[in-house]
Amino acid sequence: MELKEVRISRIREKMTEHGLNSRELSKRAGISESGISRILTGEIEPRLKTFIKIADALHCDYVWLMGYDEPQIRVEAFRTGAASSITEGLNEKSLERLKSYADYLRSMQEDDE
Repeated sequence: MELKEVRISRIREKMTEHGLNSRELSKRAGISESGISRILTGEIEPRLKTFIKIADALHCDYVWLMGYDEPQIRVEAFRTGAASSITEGLNEKSLERLKSYADYLRSMQEDDE
């Protein structure tokens, strides 16, 4: 299965799990209904910011929703440098969430510039 198909399948899976149709997902994610429809038909490939919005609306990890099963970074690498003081004692899942949030903040900052 192609990555695009995996992404669509996972979005639909979570929509079904939460009992949502495209209109309801649109409202929850703050994305136009036509945008959701175009994503679900494979007409467009969402940007990272859009995946994050959809994942938040579907209460799932955006990395998983994008079709990846492995963490994007190694936890050991994230623990190094300036982040080490705030990440000390966090388990792998919490570190991944923190990294996802940092990525989200970076994308929002880029949009503001």
